[in-house]
Amino acid sequence: GTYSVLATDIAAGSILNTATATAKDPSSNTITNTGSTTVQVAGLSVTKTPKVASVSAVGDDATFTVTAANSGTVTLTNVTLSDANATITGCTPSTPATLAAGESVVCTATHVTTQADLNAGHIDNTASASGKDPNNATISGTSSTATVLATQSPSLKTTKTATESSYSAVGDTIHYTISVTNSGNVTVNGITVSGPQATVGTCTKDAASGPIGPISGGATGPAGIDLAPGESLTCAATYSVTQADLDGGSFKNTATASGTPTQGTSPVTADGSATVNATQLPALSLTKVLTDTLTNSKFDSTSQTLHYDLTLTNTGNVTISDVSITDPTATIGTCVKNPTPSAPEFGATGATGPAPIDLAPGDTLVCAASHAVTLADLNAGSYTNTATGHGTPAGGSLTEPTASKTVYADQKPSLTIAKTTTATGYSTAGRTLTYSIKVTNNGNVTITSTTVTDSTATMGSCTKDVPTAPVGPLGGPLSVGIILAPGESMTCSATHIVTQADLDAGHVENQAVGSATDPNGEPVSDVSNDTGAAEGQHQKTDTSLTQHASFTIVKTVRSDAQPDNPRSEERRVGKECRSRWSPY
Repeated sequence: GTYSVLATDIAAGSILNTATATAKDPSSNTITNTGSTTVQVAGLSVTKTPKVASVSAVGDDATFTVTAANSGTVTLTNVTLSDANATITGCTPSTPATLAAGESVVCTATHVTTQADLNAGHIDNTASASGKDPNNATISGTSSTATVLATQSPSLKTTKTATESSYSAVGDTIHYTISVTNSGNVTVNGITVSGPQATVGTCTKDAASGPIGPISGGATGPAGIDLAPGESLTCAATYSVTQADLDGGSFKNTATASGTPTQGTSPVTADGSATVNATQLPALSLTKVLTDTLTNSKFDSTSQTLHYDLTLTNTGNVTISDVSITDPTATIGTCVKNPTPSAPEFGATGATGPAPIDLAPGDTLVCAASHAVTLADLNAGSYTNTATGHGTPAGGSLTEPTASKTVYADQKPSLTIAKTTTATGYSTAGRTLTYSIKVTNNGNVTITSTTVTDSTATMGSCTKDVPTAPVGPLGGPLSVGIILAPGESMTCSATHIVTQADLDAGHVENQAVGSATDPNGEPVSDVSNDTGAAEGQHQKTDTSLTQHASFTIVKTVRSDAQPDNPRSEERRVGKECRSRWSPY
């Protein structure tokens, strides 16, 4: 018969086999006979145990101890060990070996870690041994599986660099290069690159010969790409600059790579950022336009008001907040932002300017302004005022703009002088004629150094009619003048002592001269007009005198008037005759 050797038989080293024969005799009695024999068994057992607990990198040695033992009862020859996934070295005794029953050979098996091992997370390894029994039959054995763990460290590294170092306008395009590297020790599958603020374009796997392919889904990145440790891919991305980016002063853009490691369920991600600074150029421009239509483009009265349009424009590249316009000598009125025919009014009125507002690049603020003409403006010959624009830029340094406008005055310096007297009929020399002389500024500018002279009269004191306080005695022709604003006047007194020549003439003609200086230093003058004379006739003041013509006749008689008598006496006899004549 046959018998299949069991592992227990090999472990026992022999097989005890017993056979029993049974038959019937002629009397039908059972006849039994038993026979036993012991068979020596050849056996070879193999064990394999790890010498290291784990590995973590490609190239790491995973070593094992492999033992082949003669587990039978017969000697085994030509015993060798093998391992399909490891290198057998350092056997004691050396192989091929002869092993008596119970003897063994111990070797070291070495497995060099591969990426597949790391991806699998472990190394499973078995060893085998074989030899010959005394009957030259091949005896073999295989170890159970020995496992060394692979420590998995999935990781990605993402870097993002910008081609441009700065930007300065809305719509500028920033170009990026995104590089994703598998910096771990296991393959990461299905890697995608996303940039929520940028558009990711074509990606190229650096280890491959060409593009992976167009990005699917635009900004969601490429369709999944697998990267083994050390491999990388490069993607292009672009971003269009916004006003917020300019106002912010810089733009930070982040790309995210994401994939799933082999034997893993949790994704691994990595971010890469690049910051590009803005070139901030804040600027405001201000213009000032006179909206009035003036005669000869000049003003000539304090009753006039000058009107302006002030336009403040953001000519820079960043938003400017708290924008306002001031003008210290004008009143800022209604303001409109980005005016159109239907634009609502914006801002508050008042000399301090409109309520502050924000102006984006290209926005404008138009404000009305006005100035009431003053006498000082007329005297100066022109009015110049300067408006200033203010604001706080989102970044950078702002130079506040100014705008000036000069409007010229039509100066009309002029004065009138009138001279009156109430004296009439004086008939004797030595009598005093009194005059009243009034000088009036009938121009539109202030005149200074106002004086009155009269070649045939003695000037007395002057009183400025507005105010009423006397200027003081003149003491002759004025040497220190008086200032008269438009409409103001002064009244002076003057006297003339009647002379015999005046009486002989029968009247006194008298005329005063008023002189002054206008704001430009030019002379202004007028000669007096008699009361009742038309303006501009310059008629002298004529005062009538009463003339009395008379004569006396004297006749004398000499008593004892002898030529040779020196003591003769002269006497007056007769009577005086008088006669009066007047031409009036």
